[in-house]
Order: sequence, then C-alpha cells, then structure tokens
Amino acid sequence: MKEKCYVDVETTGLDPKTDEVIQIAICDSAANWELCTYVRPLRHASWEEAQLINGITPEMVKDAPTLDSLENELRSIFRDRIFAAYNAQFDASFLCRFFENTDIHDVMTRFMSIAQKPRMKLTDALNTPEVRQHYPHYRMGKSHNAMEDAWGCMVLDLYCGAAAAKETASELLNLSEPIGIGSFPDDISAAAEFARSHEFNAILDFIKHGK
Repeated sequence: MKEKCYVDVETTGLDPKTDEVIQIAICDSAANWELCTYVRPLRHASWEEAQLINGITPEMVKDAPTLDSLENELRSIFRDRIFAAYNAQFDASFLCRFFENTDIHDVMTRFMSIAQKPRMKLTDALNTPEVRQHYPHYRMGKSHNAMEDAWGCMVLDLYCGAAAAKETASELLNLSEPIGIGSFPDDISAAAEFARSHEFNAILDFIKHGK
C-alpha cells in the first residue's frame, strides 16, 4: 500500500501556468517533516496580492533554493506515494511534473464526505466541533503558511480516518449485537487501536466462524 505525504505550497498566484511556488512543506503520516523550505521564483520579482495573504516577501525567499534545484528531492519524495493535500488539485498542479507513479488524495473532499459538510477553508474545517473534540489540544497557527497547512491537513486526514473506522466498526458491531458483542466504545479513536481490541477479534470470529 502506498504511503501518504502531506503537502502544502504557497505561490505567487493561482495560475500554475504563470505563477510560481515560493514555499513548500511536506510531512509524512507519522508527523515527520520531509521538506520545509522557502522557494526562490525565477520569473517573479514581486507578488503583492499573494503577499497580502501569505505574508511571504521577496526578501524572505531571495536566498532560497529554486524549485528546479529541488527536483531530485521532490521526485524521491513523491515516487510511489500518495500526494495528500487540502484542495489537492491546486497544490498538485504546481508540482505534478515531479510525480512518478504518484496518486492524489484530496483531504478537503474526504472531510466533506465524512463530516457531511460543505466546502470550507482548512482552518474552518479544523475548528468544527467534531474535530475540536477529537483533537482538543491541537491549535493551528497562521494559515497560508505551508508548514502549518501541511500539518493541519495531516491532522484533518487522521480525523477522517478515525471517523471512518469508527463508523464502519459501529455498523459491524450493531450487526453482531444479538450475539452479545456490544456497542462501539466512545474512546476508540483510531483503526489501529480498535484492531487490538477484544471487540475487533470478536467481530473477526463472528465473520469467519459465525460464533
């Protein structure tokens, strides 16, 4: 199974044909940073409108590596991986030339499906009551910072995975309640934890042997 990497880019604008990356951050599913850097654009000396949003100035990137100089590193990171991002199509449009057998996973649409929510900003998604309840100690910093957004994307995707696992397990447990397995415990929050539980083993026995 392919592993995910969580990605966010900040850019000089919204058009991947004419605009450029000025910051990139990538972490894995275990919250290890794989790449975090400003990026020096080659065709833009300024980006006033984008700067108002992301706060990245030309001075901040003047000594940073170019995107082309990061090509080998990016190809290695994305090769045979799942590129996960919030509104992933946007970020991928700036980086897809470095993809090698890379799949795209949009955390935004996954959250909309899992939580039955309309399209919203990443910060708003992370501040919904269900996510806040699941991760009460997580506080997102400045939005439109690649590191904060990549980290927030990972947190939100982990929430979606836990919510999906809980819903699936609840359905299985409800089906098997007549044999006394019981209901899904409220404090189970991840598939890995549930897989180690007595309830999960009871479900497997029921599916395999009918008892």
